[in-house]
Amino acid sequence: MYAVDEPAPRVMKTQHKIMLPESFLNFHAYEKHVYHYVHDNFEHVPIKGFKSLWRNEQGRDLFLGIVSARYKVIQNYQLFDAIECALIELFGSLDNIDVKDEWTDKGAVCLRQYVVKSSARQLDEHDRSRIAFRVIANNSFNGSKSATVLAGAIDFFCTNGTIIGEFDRLTSSHHTNLNSEKLIEFLRNAYAAFGRDFELNQKLLGTRCT
Repeated sequence: MYAVDEPAPRVMKTQHKIMLPESFLNFHAYEKHVYHYVHDNFEHVPIKGFKSLWRNEQGRDLFLGIVSARYKVIQNYQLFDAIECALIELFGSLDNIDVKDEWTDKGAVCLRQYVVKSSARQLDEHDRSRIAFRVIANNSFNGSKSATVLAGAIDFFCTNGTIIGEFDRLTSSHHTNLNSEKLIEFLRNAYAAFGRDFELNQKLLGTRCT
């Protein structure tokens, strides 16, 4: 089973500035047909119901995964751009937001974290625990998961990024379109929950557990 070569499209750029050109997540995933080679008659027989996803790196096609023919590709820049539009609506700009990009299998699964520095708050007067609002975006090109957005608080005191409370979750199937209005409402509600969690943890500060 293999995919017949097709030219890779040019990479599209996000309209905002967080997606820097040098980010390794700034690629365009493209589709190829999947064929089965029949040795008896030397024919390339298409495999119905499936397609393969690829990306281009320095002129080389890199395989990401095989998915169903109904699988709708959500590009990284589409997901990130929708999140960044929502963050601009909530916080006015992207200037006070730190970003960390990660991936596995050379882009088959991608993750981006946004930490809103302007939302940082101290839980106590000694600055022993400081939290901030964080948004995590997950996207895949191998059919392993839906496009997922998580939002909640991160505790800077813990080096492993311990969270405060629970993360809210929004998912978008790879058979539907991204809903920008739904995403904005989701982040607005998650940020309100972040404020309530902060107030609750401040009240509980110093409480002895037995």
